[in-house]
Amino acid sequence: MEKYDVVVIGAGAAGVSCARILADAGKKVVILEAQDYVGGRVKTDRTHGTVELGAEFIHGEHAITWELVKAANLATEEWSYKGLSDYRVYGEGGSIRADSRELMAAMYDAEKSIDDCKDPNLSLSAYIDAQDVPEEVRFFAKRHIGDVEGADPDDLSIASLSEEYARASNGERNFRILDGYDRIFDMLAGGLEVRLEHPVNEVTWEARSAVVSCANGTVFEASFVVLTASIGVLQKGDISFVPGLPASFVDAVGRIGYGDNAKCIFWLTGEVPDFRMVDTRGLYGHFWQQKKEGVTIVTGYSGGPRATKLTGMGSDAAIEAGIEDLASAVGESIRSQVMQARFSSWSDNPYILGSYSYPKLGMGTARTEIQEPIANTIFYCGEASHDAGHASTVHGAIEMGRLTANRILYG
Repeated sequence: MEKYDVVVIGAGAAGVSCARILADAGKKVVILEAQDYVGGRVKTDRTHGTVELGAEFIHGEHAITWELVKAANLATEEWSYKGLSDYRVYGEGGSIRADSRELMAAMYDAEKSIDDCKDPNLSLSAYIDAQDVPEEVRFFAKRHIGDVEGADPDDLSIASLSEEYARASNGERNFRILDGYDRIFDMLAGGLEVRLEHPVNEVTWEARSAVVSCANGTVFEASFVVLTASIGVLQKGDISFVPGLPASFVDAVGRIGYGDNAKCIFWLTGEVPDFRMVDTRGLYGHFWQQKKEGVTIVTGYSGGPRATKLTGMGSDAAIEAGIEDLASAVGESIRSQVMQARFSSWSDNPYILGSYSYPKLGMGTARTEIQEPIANTIFYCGEASHDAGHASTVHGAIEMGRLTANRILYG
């Protein structure tokens, strides 16, 4: 049995950020990661240019992520739509709709008063359906917000969502890291003891002592355990705790929504219709494009129940569905331009089981509740535990990892 001050379960944004501070403070720390890489739901593909299979953007010019970008001397680019009246267009029948600008304006108009909604029992679907707007405006508005949140519109709490939006301080601009999001975690994990392919299956604990057992037979002992498993993994109960975790913690975990998102990435040759983002009525809610090293990369994105359906279809069928949706949006000629495609979903990954958390109806203060240390021994942290507007983001996970490290160090 190997002995440490702290065992961190999970090498995603929260786990690595927490371990970095603890190790720099002189604690003996080991990170146990089930997968064969560091980064969690951040994974970069460099097949033809840099593409993100998971988290893609730094959300906000004030996000804490910028500290790490600067420390690693990474170049970025802004994914800007400010000043563009037609950055979001709508594809149908193989071409861009001529009324796209009007439809986009109507969609945002239907969404704009969401921040004023305080009814805790009102879902996104109920709220949008109550708007006096055409059916297709309601359809695209629910799809837009549902995709962003990775949530079922029937289950997404508008009051909780609006509160989270109001508390966010990260800013509104979005950026990509040119050489890949994973570079941040390569830097953060440098010098840390990380055991890859070490899925944890049991934690036996008492006050200020825990034994962590992995599926491969390795066992670790520590005074503290930092648990960063996704809400989906916790809800499924794939890690056993002896004794079981407090009922209040388990109940709070169950009240947090855990979403689903899927991406289909296409590497295209030749001339591609120029669009910033095109929305569709298909399984993929929208597509965006970028040009890198002479190749156009188009990413299809889906959230909530449609993403779950796509994952269940299998990779090949999900890619075909993406081609169908893209062709219906911008034209049949796009089919012959596909050089390579890749489908990406975290929901069929047994160590993640979804995308990120969202505020579902009845969530209440669950995000705050799961932050509470268990017997000053087990500390949960991750994007889902952020209660100040940065849940569901990489920077939110980083913030919670740092907060948890400081709680262990200083109480």
